[in-house]
This record gives sequence, structure tokens and C-alpha cells, in this order.
Amino acid sequence: MLAAISANAQQTTQVTVPFEFAAAGHILPPGDYRVSFNQSTGLLTVRMPDMSSIILLTVAGGDFQDERSILRFQRYGGEWSLRQVVFSGLVRVLPAPKSKAKEMASGASSNPAMVELPIVAFGRLASSNEGGELT
Repeated sequence: MLAAISANAQQTTQVTVPFEFAAAGHILPPGDYRVSFNQSTGLLTVRMPDMSSIILLTVAGGDFQDERSILRFQRYGGEWSLRQVVFSGLVRVLPAPKSKAKEMASGASSNPAMVELPIVAFGRLASSNEGGELT
């Protein structure tokens, strides 16, 4: 019974990120990623098929306006950073590294760009997400 509860607390999805991005102090290349989120611990795991996992601690960020599941990236200067993960409308925020936090607080990067990429349940066919939009 505990295994069933634990399995329900973790969600695994997949996403294709078309650009290089920063997460947990690492620069990750464009590609296909498997993203797992454990609701009970707040841990997010990001993994490419040919790389080891990167584990990130998230904090609650409130509710999203709908039930979408997305990764939200923000650009400061020339670098994209993974900033939020939304699973079925539940927002989880990744704390910014100290250098980025200082830059954000000082307003050094006015009007930073943001992009949202839809994520789909792992194992679903890519065609089931056709017509998905980037916002």
C-alpha cells in the first residue's frame, strides 16, 4: 500500500527543449528530457537519455490559471534558465542561483524573455500532443 502511495506522489513526463539552458548550476544542451517530480519531497529530477540525472529542490509557487503541465524558462542576458515547473496546474519554483538573484533584484536585465514548453506524460505517443502551442 505504501508503494502505491509513493508511486502516486511522483510524476514522470517528457519534454523537448530546443535551446541550451541552466539548471542547478549546470548548462544543459538542447534535447529530449525526462522530468520526474516527487510531490512529497519537492524534488525535481531532470535527465537526458545519455546523461546522469540532475536533482533540483523546488518550492511551492501557488496555483496556475489552468491544468496545463509546462516547464517555464526565463532568459537573462544570453542565458536561458529553468525557473518553474507546473504539473497539472501546481506551480513549483526553482530558486535562482545567487548571481542570478542579484541580477534579478537589481533590474540589470530589464524585460527578461520567458517561454513555456508543454510537457507530456512519459510513454504517451508524441502524436498525442500534436497541435500543442508554445506560449
